[in-house]
Amino acid sequence: MSTLPWLFLHGVNNVPSIWLPIVAALDHTLEASYPVLAPLDSMEALGGEIAASLSGPVIVVGHSLGGYVALDVLARHPELIHGVVLINSVSQADTQEMANARSELSRRALDGEFFAIAEGAAQRSYHADSLERSELMDQRNEDVKAYGAVRFAAHQTACAARLDRTEELRNFEGPKLVITAGDDAVISPTEQKSMAEYCGADLISISDAGHMLPAEQPERVAQVLNNWRHEKFDSLFSQ
Repeated sequence: MSTLPWLFLHGVNNVPSIWLPIVAALDHTLEASYPVLAPLDSMEALGGEIAASLSGPVIVVGHSLGGYVALDVLARHPELIHGVVLINSVSQADTQEMANARSELSRRALDGEFFAIAEGAAQRSYHADSLERSELMDQRNEDVKAYGAVRFAAHQTACAARLDRTEELRNFEGPKLVITAGDDAVISPTEQKSMAEYCGADLISISDAGHMLPAEQPERVAQVLNNWRHEKFDSLFSQ
């Protein structure tokens, strides 16, 4: 079995503990880390900090923002990445309209509107059934408080200025996987499918979940990760 460790990178308004139910359902012989993404306002700074923390190659799993950071590490430190998984994320840069919207969100968050912004985002980020799960929403509220306005503003700035990493993903010769939620209202599943096809990545869609797939369906995400890892890596490391 491959002994490469997992590296999990969280998204906006999330904290590393979002990964705990997934990690708990993974094969326990494998190491997994899930660092907090610092309040840094460029993707290069975020990716650089992650790269500097690694002692060797990993299989990186990035959700949304975490996917953007993963792709920055892949592009600038390819020797550290032996496999990449994007969950409800894309390789393309923001359009100018999207970047402008992020700048406005950053300004509003620092002007005291952060929690109102986060509440509005939750309505789009979760499947309708998940919004009715009180324990999930309570955890969401705690995570948002821990994440905070300063981190939110910095990450919006980083996302707005990030580079397109589509060609780097396409040219990556290691195993790559795109996991999309069937009801993601933040990043179109169709867009994610097109990216996967263009970049030669495996594609798995999980139903009954929205953009917050890792929190909504952790056991199913873990099952996909376990199966994919066994399929793609066990044969490589048994030769």
